[in-house]
Amino acid sequence: MAAEKPEFTPEISDFEGHEEPRRSFGTARIAESVRLGLTIFTLLMAMSIVGTTADSLAVYNKTHVSDDFLLPLWPVQFNLGPTIALVTGGSIIILSNTMSLIGSKVPAVRLEILIRQCID
Repeated sequence: MAAEKPEFTPEISDFEGHEEPRRSFGTARIAESVRLGLTIFTLLMAMSIVGTTADSLAVYNKTHVSDDFLLPLWPVQFNLGPTIALVTGGSIIILSNTMSLIGSKVPAVRLEILIRQCID
């Protein structure tokens, strides 16, 4: 009267999909760590560029005299364009990297960014 139930034998393919999210989570974590490290590295490099270039620009401004003096320290046609460009570019990089770090590490800001992305 009792019917025999067939034995259940799980196949290996049933459980293969469960390991893949762990790998992708680990890969995403490594990618996030690399992104964070590169952001901090570029932030420090930009700070060093701005610091050294701004210092040399300050030295120029302190030692530059008008054309009335007969023996100026700097040439009359001295080009300050690259120095000013380094200070400006470094400042922009510092600002953007700081905003990136704040946006990725402060939970309230990150949540606000995610909400705005979902709405738009």
